[in-house]
Amino acid sequence: MDTTILKYWTLLLLLVSVLFSSCGTKKSINNRPDISSYSINNSARIEINDSLFFKGSNSLRKNKYGQWELVVSGNPLEIGNDMGCLLYTSPSPRDRG
Repeated sequence: MDTTILKYWTLLLLLVSVLFSSCGTKKSINNRPDISSYSINNSARIEINDSLFFKGSNSLRKNKYGQWELVVSGNPLEIGNDMGCLLYTSPSPRDRG
């Protein structure tokens, strides 16, 4: 009885590992997108106060209802970079003291 269960678990583990290893990772590694036509704004994030941040013309602010509003524009690479920069807080408010 125990060897049958062990065989099924081994088969299931093998099936899951094959499934996850063949999900297109080789294709995505070999076919990288061409981002040479995009430019990126490497300016620093400016913190006005604990609820207002700017990076270029993009902003992250807390509205009067306590919800965060993110406004970003630009090409896809610039949007991703600015979103990461604006949303990342170092150190976080709970770590400040």
